[in-house]
Amino acid sequence: MDDYLLFIEDSSEDILLFEHMLAEQQFQGGTYALYEGEEALTYLNENRSNLPKLIILSLFLHDLDGTEVLEKLKSDPQLALIPVIVWSGVNSQYKKAQCEQLGVDLFVLKPMDIADLQELAKEVIHFWNSLG
Repeated sequence: MDDYLLFIEDSSEDILLFEHMLAEQQFQGGTYALYEGEEALTYLNENRSNLPKLIILSLFLHDLDGTEVLEKLKSDPQLALIPVIVWSGVNSQYKKAQCEQLGVDLFVLKPMDIADLQELAKEVIHFWNSLG
């Protein structure tokens, strides 16, 4: 697989909508989605020769809290090199500070309307392009 963005998000609707917005903005990478934290950690450990260029991580997953996943990612020397954007539907300064302490690259609120989602897609593509 070429360069790709990995979604770790329990809402398939959010993923599909965001993928659509990325495509509208001519996103040049691939996307792959996993819906549980443990599933994502297992996938990353089993695919170390083909890691994503960027991870978008939901703060709230069914099996693990997003901060638990982030902590495990950032405690592994190889996985820690992957930039992580955490997105959350809840504006919690505590969670944001916790993610920043763990080394998140960007913390954003999940957009509540299409215009905000388009802007987030542009921001993600800009971030993606800055990774080289």
